Amino acid sequence: MTTLEASSQQPIKCRLPPLFLEAVQDKSWVPTPENWLYGCWYMTHTSQKYYLEGTKNFVIQYGPVMNGVWPCSNQELPDRVYTAFGIDTPVAGLNDAWLCQCTGHLSHISDYVAFLAWGKDNKGMDWVVLYSTPPPGATVGLPAQVAIMSRARSGPDEITVGKIKEGLRAMGNVELCSMVDNIRTLPHDPIEPERPTCEYHVVQNVDSLTRF
Repeated sequence: MTTLEASSQQPIKCRLPPLFLEAVQDKSWVPTPENWLYGCWYMTHTSQKYYLEGTKNFVIQYGPVMNGVWPCSNQELPDRVYTAFGIDTPVAGLNDAWLCQCTGHLSHISDYVAFLAWGKDNKGMDWVVLYSTPPPGATVGLPAQVAIMSRARSGPDEITVGKIKEGLRAMGNVELCSMVDNIRTLPHDPIEPERPTCEYHVVQNVDSLTRF
């Protein structure tokens, strides 16, 4: 469960990363509203070391597909902008949890993804805590991470970010607490970055073949 409004007095309640294969639903979890995810999100904080090494202007665009969601992301590095595409299929028995399968040249890479908390910050901007992890036995892809995404390029206000971290630590999970300790800010330029588009070469993940 999560509180929908952030304040300096009110804690933010989170859920533990779900057991994707067992599909055990946390009964206290309040699902996000229908279609709430669609549109543009900015990844403003992450524990993922790979992203913290020179990445900025990390933008994810979500849209509907048959029985799922497509995420299309732009990641800007000093040499160029990398665009990646995938298909998120809902995990049966779980709310706000998906198996994300990359397409095209990256079809050998997949991740489980789930929201651990969501709501609005003190400025009224939507935010969400995203957890991702490779499937058991995977030999490719990135390690598990916790990230904060926001509708605002600046991310949630500092009070909200602090409350999110407190809520995640309150779960008492050693692995999750370690990720929270490693959360850092991803920079975003003040000028609106180019949003990802789903052209053929993007869907085939040609751009990101050398990135992942």
